[in-house]
Amino acid sequence: MPRIAILDTYYPEFLDNYPFDWNTDYSTNLARLLHDGFGTGDFYSLNLRKLGWECEDIIVNSTFLRKISGCTLYEQLDRFKPDVIFCQALGLVQHELDLSRYIYDHPQVLLAAQCSCPVNRQHIPDYEVIFTSFPYYIPLINSLDVRAIYNPLSFEPDVLRRLMAGEEARRFDISFVGGVGNPSHWSMGMQLLNEVAHEFPQARFYGYGYDRLLGNSVIQQRYCGPAWGLSMYDVYLRSKIVINRHGEVARDYANNMRMYEATGCGALLLTEAKTNLHHLFNLTTEIVPYQSISHAIERIHYYLDPAHEDERVAIAAAGQRRTLTDHTYYKRMEVISDVLKDML
Repeated sequence: MPRIAILDTYYPEFLDNYPFDWNTDYSTNLARLLHDGFGTGDFYSLNLRKLGWECEDIIVNSTFLRKISGCTLYEQLDRFKPDVIFCQALGLVQHELDLSRYIYDHPQVLLAAQCSCPVNRQHIPDYEVIFTSFPYYIPLINSLDVRAIYNPLSFEPDVLRRLMAGEEARRFDISFVGGVGNPSHWSMGMQLLNEVAHEFPQARFYGYGYDRLLGNSVIQQRYCGPAWGLSMYDVYLRSKIVINRHGEVARDYANNMRMYEATGCGALLLTEAKTNLHHLFNLTTEIVPYQSISHAIERIHYYLDPAHEDERVAIAAAGQRRTLTDHTYYKRMEVISDVLKDML
């Protein structure tokens, strides 16, 4: 049975406030953290095990987990003896001394990564294969003699079981979970969020970056606090409409986790009309695309009108069916498993 070590990093804002327990051991703390579903949680390992892999999840930047484990990253890898090291952040090889040392000492280990964020091209040659949800990254990666595989992002249906989700009451008209501050890489998206906050007093905004909101932002009045992992999914389960916006790095491609998380939880997804969106969802029966900020506002008014509730519910249900059929982690891990097994 092939072995894969999955190395990930979590937002410091999340780790700094996570209720770790010094009275329990490393494995128990890690299992609880992964179960809570931050980022990709245990979704890779959960499905790769079904496909015949032995897996080890390592949260590289958790000081607590490192201390309670009593060993270094090098020692952890040496004990597990992976055939594949899979990095969820391209910079890990260059930024983690223990990892680079282990790779130097074990040149037979296959190095793989996933990349769906801004890329530093200097990190690409560290790997033999990179899976990416950005179609335009494929030629860039290949040009540096690294194998590139297109593999979109996805949703883990087990989240619904973890939340014991049944027919949820859609108490929130409009919600957004994500970066609510004003960094440069989603400036256009911030204009949309501010307009929604101004137009719809009932809109709810969750996430990080509140301290970076401009002083005149109406979002401050609608902000409901952070929502990480299962708390985020719970918001989506209670929302009628989930707003989506991409950072500039996406260019004209639909590519973020929120699309799948929102539809997977049965909310109506309102997202930008990107060039590849029709490859992922039916644009008239499964989601609602918008062409501009004013068009998005118009669409929200339309689908919150009680006269169009049946239409909204039908589209949301169809979007959920599509995600649970075509956009699951199991489907994506089948691609990853086949590629890695072929390369070993």
